[in-house]
Amino acid sequence: MLLFQDIAVISMLAIFPLLASHGAEAAAGGEESHAATTWLSGLPAWAQTLAVIGVVATIVLAGRFLIHPALLMIAQTNRRELFTAAALLLVIGIPC
Repeated sequence: MLLFQDIAVISMLAIFPLLASHGAEAAAGGEESHAATTWLSGLPAWAQTLAVIGVVATIVLAGRFLIHPALLMIAQTNRRELFTAAALLLVIGIPC
C-alpha cells in the first residue's frame, strides 16, 4: 500500500508545478518574468481549479485501472524478483 502512495505522490509532485499560476512564480522571484508561462496561466480561477482536480483524478484513475491490473498480472507469475523489479521500475520511471 505504501508503494502505491509513493507512486501517487511522485506523480503529483511532478505535475503540480506545471499547474502553478503565473502570479505565484512572479511573486516568488521578486520580479516579473515574461518568459515564465504555465498551461493554466490564461484560464480563469474556476477553470484552473477544475484542471487541478482533473489532473488529480486522472492520476488516481490511472493508478486504479492501469497500474493495479498490470501489477496483479505480474504478481500472478509468482516470481518475487519480477514483481519487485516492476514496482521499482514504476517508481523510478514516474518522474521522467
